Amino acid sequence: LIEIEFYREFFRRFPGTLRRSWLLKLVAYLERALQIKKVFKEILKRESSDVALYSYWLTEAALAASLLRRERSLVAVSRAHRFDVYEKDNSEYLPYMNFVLRSLRKTFPVSDDGRATLQVSAPSVTTIRTASLGVPIPKSQAPT
Repeated sequence: LIEIEFYREFFRRFPGTLRRSWLLKLVAYLERALQIKKVFKEILKRESSDVALYSYWLTEAALAASLLRRERSLVAVSRAHRFDVYEKDNSEYLPYMNFVLRSLRKTFPVSDDGRATLQVSAPSVTTIRTASLGVPIPKSQAPT
């Protein structure tokens, strides 16, 4: 493995305790992201106009876009929902989250709680904005 983000994540996340399942997830996640990055690069070779990379989930595609942003100037954004925000809903480990949040131009969780949770993962990141899904709640039904 020559990807520097693997080592940064490894030493950031596993300073003392290492779960085999987390290590396997870390490696597999990066492998899938690198495969997606290759696809992105092929698409970008064919496109003559500006391209924005949009990931509906904050998963391997968002990591691939983040890695690609280190190589070239482009817009990369991601939405974030539940399983890709809360570690307790995802085997207690979301790989590369800090790097991805720092690298994307914007991240759009679907709730304020999701935004707050992501902000804890990367406190210095100021590009996380709530963008709810669905329709506006009528004022008569809005929480007080």
